[in-house]
Amino acid sequence: MFDPRALLTRQFTGEREDYGPDKTILHALAVGVGLAEEAEAVDFLYEAGLKTLPTLALVLGGDAGMWFKRPSSGIDPSRVLHLAQKIVTHDVLPPSGSVIATNRVDSVHDRGAKGAVLIQSRSVCDAITGGAYATVTSTLLLRGQGGFGGSAPPPRTRFPWPERRCDDELICATTPQQAALYRLLGDRNSLHIDPGAARLAGFDRPILHGMCTFGIAAYGLCRLVEVPPSRLLDLEAEFSAAVFPGEALLVRAWHEDQAVRFRVIAQERDIVVMDNGRARFSPAVTDETASDFAAPGCAR
Repeated sequence: MFDPRALLTRQFTGEREDYGPDKTILHALAVGVGLAEEAEAVDFLYEAGLKTLPTLALVLGGDAGMWFKRPSSGIDPSRVLHLAQKIVTHDVLPPSGSVIATNRVDSVHDRGAKGAVLIQSRSVCDAITGGAYATVTSTLLLRGQGGFGGSAPPPRTRFPWPERRCDDELICATTPQQAALYRLLGDRNSLHIDPGAARLAGFDRPILHGMCTFGIAAYGLCRLVEVPPSRLLDLEAEFSAAVFPGEALLVRAWHEDQAVRFRVIAQERDIVVMDNGRARFSPAVTDETASDFAAPGCAR
């Protein structure tokens, strides 16, 4: 049974995952690295000198991010939609290692007939040192589970949108197998593979994971602004429409003093699928500035 108060007081234990180059490379492939035959792709696909993408943090920690699929949550996982995502990076993930991911339900809100909105955070920390790698925040719509008399969701942060044309744009390909590949990272929701499940959810065919679209956009944005992914400080965006595997995604970017604004468009349908996007990058780290970007510790 859906119980918002129980969700707010739910206690989570950290979930450990030991991972290696195979998962690091699989994640890179699943978010489209190499589809454009970009020169830097080998850095993320070859175990010799392997580098990680910051969005690897989204899929580490075993089933930590999928806790709401457990019957004890009271949530119907077949009716969950991803509304928004944010990642804040604290340190660069190694290509292999051990992490502990710990969830927290930040808030639960009532949208009446539209459903409930759940905001959750997850910390990803080194299992040995306790050092923080990333904090990821997800906003989920729990369809059919509103009307419990709770507070309305807080207003979403709306960054002032540039009025000029975009400064840069880049087309990122996806393949018809993109969702099937991304499922291997842990999110086995049938919505992304089973046509029948997709129709029950209101789509005429399986859709791409929101996390996958987020990863594609993050990597594409780094390529677009010519900044190494290791310098990503934080990135957030809202999901405004579904993406279907095989679609070409157009990433448009606007440069600002402290950030890069972006949106993502399904090119053939000319539909904005990610909106209100914002990313920040660290300056090139030198000996003088390295201490400014020290990672905080995690609770052990």
